Amino acid sequence: MASALRAPFYAARVSASPQQPSSPTRFDSALEWLATFTDWEQLRSTDSKPARFGLERMQHLMLALGNPERERRALHITGTKGKSSTACYATAILQAHGVSTLRYMSPHVERLNERFNLNGKDICGDDFALLADQLRPHVERTRTMQPELLPTFFEATTAMAFLHALRAECSVLEVGLGGRLDATNVVHPVVTVITSIGLDHTQLLGDTHAKVATEKAGIIKAEIPVLTGLTPADPGFSSIAGRAAALRAPLLHAGKHFQLRNCEPVILADGAPGLRFAGDAAGVTLDNMELQAGSAHQAMNALLAVAAAGLMLSQLSKRLDCDKVRQALRTACLPARAEWFDGVPPILLDGAHTAESVAAVMAVAQRLAAGRPIDALVGLTAERNPGTVFASLGACRNITTTNIPSPRAMPADALAAALHGHSIATPMAALNHARATAADGLLLIVGSLYLAGAVRGALTQTGSHPVS
Repeated sequence: MASALRAPFYAARVSASPQQPSSPTRFDSALEWLATFTDWEQLRSTDSKPARFGLERMQHLMLALGNPERERRALHITGTKGKSSTACYATAILQAHGVSTLRYMSPHVERLNERFNLNGKDICGDDFALLADQLRPHVERTRTMQPELLPTFFEATTAMAFLHALRAECSVLEVGLGGRLDATNVVHPVVTVITSIGLDHTQLLGDTHAKVATEKAGIIKAEIPVLTGLTPADPGFSSIAGRAAALRAPLLHAGKHFQLRNCEPVILADGAPGLRFAGDAAGVTLDNMELQAGSAHQAMNALLAVAAAGLMLSQLSKRLDCDKVRQALRTACLPARAEWFDGVPPILLDGAHTAESVAAVMAVAQRLAAGRPIDALVGLTAERNPGTVFASLGACRNITTTNIPSPRAMPADALAAALHGHSIATPMAALNHARATAADGLLLIVGSLYLAGAVRGALTQTGSHPVS
């Protein structure tokens, strides 16, 4: 298969070593090699040329590597929303209990390194290159002898994650897309988690909640507990319950096995949004819990994470400690998830790209603005409907549009026409313009993690308060 994306794109978005100096030659070589594989993250979906998804390539690669995916206990997480946050919270809880943990998640915001986080540190360039070198002979043999089994970019990096996890006691794995045919679904987990079901990526996953839930329920394994943030009344729940019953997998769900008793929004000391909540999960009562978070649904993600981490800890002969949970949740954070930057104007940065998630972060922005005007800087991928995704931005005073750094970008001028906004071609120029126009209010940056990644470096120079 032809390369979907060559090295220069990733070279601009990957740090050779976020922690320490590294060898640029070996690191760049690893990037260039990975860029020879098909990358569906960067290809626009079309009906005429559907993606060939399946587990055959991944199973072949795992066998060649000695099946590293079976060597460590794992939490496996999918869902339309909340995957990354739940993975972040669960990882923080495990690490607070002294468990060495590899967190694998996607996509990244600024650097590919972010996808491989071991005990709170993103992978350095030398270790990244070493993992690629471990893969290379097996993949090149496949390229020559069985080219139909050549892995995609995501499959190759997922294999690297399984190898990197051998340095830890356990792993927390986020599904890339869907679940049933995702590269991560070769794992044999301790527990599976399905955070939520919504209509996104409908060309690939189906256009009803039942179809989407069926794809995501594909990660459920025989007799392995599955946790979900859905209740029996939610669309898609019956598909998950049916799959769990067929595989005799214990099903734990919101409203019964973990319960959110109360949740209130708070403003943290630096002006950033937070949540204070109480609930029950993993057989314990959780009181006076705090999150660096914008929207109330994150409290349920936190309860899911507590329940999942509790099951993992029991496998490791450890008990859940509420004080350690409290500290872990208070400090856990992710970039570009309702991330707050104080200043003039204050900025709220979020990678939300669906109508529901954009509406949620807009509500947070309005709460933080406290009556001040809100301006928006937005970017979007071409397969989405801007009028639908950004319907909640009608209250914004000004909207600036820009081109996100992706082959799938919607042109800034087309986006501006749809939103009656002002287009500026490059993200940094658009950021400077939007900052100037929003000087007396609040600036909301939303619509794509690609946009967040393009501007976040400039924002972190003045400090930030990331919230998950």
